[in-house]
Amino acid sequence: MEYDLGHWLWFFLVGGGTGLMAGLIARERGLGTTADIIIGCVGAILGGWISGMMRIYSSLDIFIISFIGAAVLVSLTRLIKRSIKNTRRIK
Repeated sequence: MEYDLGHWLWFFLVGGGTGLMAGLIARERGLGTTADIIIGCVGAILGGWISGMMRIYSSLDIFIISFIGAAVLVSLTRLIKRSIKNTRRIK
C-alpha cells in the first residue's frame, strides 16, 4: 500500500510535535527548536516507512510507530551530541 498525502502530513505533524516536545524537555542540551522539529519529522517518516514494511496500516498504529521513530531519532542525536562534547572535553 502506498501512503497518500494525508499519511505524509500525519508523519510530519507527529514528528514535528515529538521533536518540539523533546526540545522542550531537554532545554539546554537541545540542538535548537528548528533542528529538533526536523529531526523529529525524519524519525516519524522513518517510523512510518517501517510500519509500511511491516504492513501496518491502522492510523493509531502508524501514529504510535511514527512517534516512537521520532523520539528514538531525537534521543540518538542528543546522545551523539553529548558523547562528542564529552570526548572534546577529555582531550
